[in-house]
Amino acid sequence: MVTLILILVFGHYGSINQRREGKRIIKVGIIDGVSTDHIKFKIKKRSYISNTQEVDNHANVVWSVLTDGLEYKNIQCFEYSVITSDGVIDKRNLIKALDKAKSDHLNIINFSGGFYMDDLEIEQKVNGLVKSGVIFIAAAGNTPQGIADFPARMNNVISVGSKNSKGISNFSPIKKVDIFGKGEEVRYHGEIYKGTSFAAPYIANKIIAYSLNQDVCIREAKKEIVDFANQQGKGKKD
Repeated sequence: MVTLILILVFGHYGSINQRREGKRIIKVGIIDGVSTDHIKFKIKKRSYISNTQEVDNHANVVWSVLTDGLEYKNIQCFEYSVITSDGVIDKRNLIKALDKAKSDHLNIINFSGGFYMDDLEIEQKVNGLVKSGVIFIAAAGNTPQGIADFPARMNNVISVGSKNSKGISNFSPIKKVDIFGKGEEVRYHGEIYKGTSFAAPYIANKIIAYSLNQDVCIREAKKEIVDFANQQGKGKKD
């Protein structure tokens, strides 16, 4: 499975203050593979891979988890395709996607990719986004009991591991993890999926829902949910 990154953008961009029928509009994008499913949300797509016909269900499942229970009138969706059907990510395409996502002034980005090794250029792009008002939420990867993948393990990124009804999933990293979300028994069109790739959008979904339901900014919603998890001993980056 590939790692998932979700970026929550807030601050001076101003898009968080957009209103539609009295509600704030949250702009959410995923950096992933190519989705084919027709969810109730209209998706603006940009692909950086040559063969967009070679897809799997990864992006579809991510969208399904991320948008579950949310109202389409409060969400604008963007998709940046960089992951091939065999899970390969070209760094140059990822850089392009990060730049485009920044220029689109998103509130949320979900990046379904991760690396074992750090990369300075990607790190600089992430840091630039964070400084401009972005919260990165990244899947920790699927290394059992190990350390989270890059860029999830960065200090300014919210790293998400996987849990089930009994505790931490046996495939989930535990080091450099901030919070654990549901990453098992993820159902989509009759199939069952697992991985931190799906735990991350689960947490993102909760943050978006909290922000809208409590009428608070994304920053405050993220803080409430992550702080609560830490108080319960369910996540801490150390």
